[in-house]
Amino acid sequence: MENWLVGLVTAAGLSLITYLVESGARVLREELRKKKAEAAAAERQVMSVAFEGADRILEAVARATVGKLEGSVASELRKKVKDGKAGYGDLCRVAETACGEIIGQLRPELQTVLMECIGDLEGYVKNRIESVLPEIKADYAQKAAAKQLAERVVRGKTDETADAERPD
Repeated sequence: MENWLVGLVTAAGLSLITYLVESGARVLREELRKKKAEAAAAERQVMSVAFEGADRILEAVARATVGKLEGSVASELRKKVKDGKAGYGDLCRVAETACGEIIGQLRPELQTVLMECIGDLEGYVKNRIESVLPEIKADYAQKAAAKQLAERVVRGKTDETADAERPD
């Protein structure tokens, strides 16, 4: 009878130990899942902040680079393409140059953040160039118009006197 009682207590004890270990493992797995989810959310938050910073830097670099190329090469080349003196491919090479220069100016850490968040860095930079180009072209057109007006004023010709001198 003693063996039977010892066997029963042993079986009950083993069942209880198995249940407690299993319950503890379940609780630990649930806690681990929660911690992983919290870590993933924190990682996404960090990546979001890092991406916003990298994107602002990319915007500034793109504006500066595109502005430099627009002022030195692109605007004249665009006129030549319009007049048929240069091909559209020449203008595309300027865009490729701008893209290469912009990526080259970004620190490797910024390139990594942008790559992890968007995947296609070159495509993203080209889209950024296209987004800042109209503003830069408008700025240059406004500056050119102001310069032209200033030159007329310096020569003593306002719009009215310039219009009066034009033959109809």
